[in-house]
Amino acid sequence: MGSLERYPDRAYANAEEVVADHVIATYLLREPVLDIFERALGMAMEQTVGAATYRDAESATLIAAHGGKVIAIQEIPDHEHLDHPLAVDAAPDPQERTYLVQVAYPAANAAGQIPMLLTTVFGDVSQVGRIKMVDLTLPRAFLDGFRGPRFGVEGLRRLTGVTDRPLVCGILKPCIGLTVPETAALFRELAEGGADIVKDDELNGQNQPDHLRERVAAVAKEAQRIKEEHGRTVLYMANVTDRADRMLEKARIAVDAGAGAVMLTAITTGWSALQQVAEDNDVSVPVYAHSALSAPLSLSPEYGISSHIVLGKLPRLAGADMSSFSTPFGRFPARPEKWMRLSKVLRSPLGNLAPTMPMTGGGLDARVAAPALAALGRDVVLIGGGRVQGHPMGHRAGVRSLRLAIDAAIQGRPLEDAAREHRELAYLFESTSDGR
Repeated sequence: MGSLERYPDRAYANAEEVVADHVIATYLLREPVLDIFERALGMAMEQTVGAATYRDAESATLIAAHGGKVIAIQEIPDHEHLDHPLAVDAAPDPQERTYLVQVAYPAANAAGQIPMLLTTVFGDVSQVGRIKMVDLTLPRAFLDGFRGPRFGVEGLRRLTGVTDRPLVCGILKPCIGLTVPETAALFRELAEGGADIVKDDELNGQNQPDHLRERVAAVAKEAQRIKEEHGRTVLYMANVTDRADRMLEKARIAVDAGAGAVMLTAITTGWSALQQVAEDNDVSVPVYAHSALSAPLSLSPEYGISSHIVLGKLPRLAGADMSSFSTPFGRFPARPEKWMRLSKVLRSPLGNLAPTMPMTGGGLDARVAAPALAALGRDVVLIGGGRVQGHPMGHRAGVRSLRLAIDAAIQGRPLEDAAREHRELAYLFESTSDGR
């Protein structure tokens, strides 16, 4: 075990001393660590000035200004004594030690941008050992440099006119290959079923400028007809995913052609590319950050970055008005506590940033409405994809079933009762149904 005298006092601090102007990253480490103090200090220095000890007065000044500071080291379980009657497991396995380590980094090191933020808090150290970044605390000194969502929860409710229930989003499926007339016709079906938002699938790469303009214009005409005939505003969300420069151009084309919102896969394109689109004054519509490729970053319990950072804080920081994640009930089942935490991270106070609207889906159908409402509240978008549109009565009935299920949940009625009154729900309780 190394001597604490080796380490500079300024490389350690209590959180209260640095929280105002430092980014605090929390890491979960699982590995045999002979000297956790040395390991933690090495992380703090590696991710900042690259030096583990003071060498001279000049480097001492440099480390004081830019060096990371270890502010907490917590072993799990919290062993206190080598041998004591109250210690059930007084001798931890030296080959399997688990620690939570917190390191504070000067916010100035991140240069007011997301790429440098991530490079600073999880660059090289992500490659060494079993380590996962499980939390990231951002000070006002950093948050104030970001505009955040332009519309957020309140803006989406204002645009759609829906104030008292979860929003419903339909997906244009098949994912790719629909003609322009087929796309417009399917939009109308989903809108007439009760969708508040209709989006392209993330796999739809049919967004070359001319085709994108033609498709959006055709759907915009249907959206206007829906408004005239039914008095409802249904937002069409066009997929503009591409490399950063072309994506911004396509977002502008989509908005000019009448899109009510745009979407992109924020992890494959980059959070800074999302920020560029969200902050562009010619893209004056809500921006949706799709979750594609999030699982390799967050799914492992021992490596990567927790989902509430990947799909919560980072897209909100970049300006996403909506961010999506999976439910515990569908094809990609999330843990219920993670599902709820993501929703809270997107909507809870974060500096001056507006709340981002959570979107949840992935195998969702009418049976999920009540548990989603109970767990997440009403400020959420429920995405009806293949299970909704695979309704035996068609696309329109599928969306209608989700809307009816939401109404029943708000009224506190069992879904079975509503199914006795509505054919769109009855199939869920028939013997031939794939009910769970």
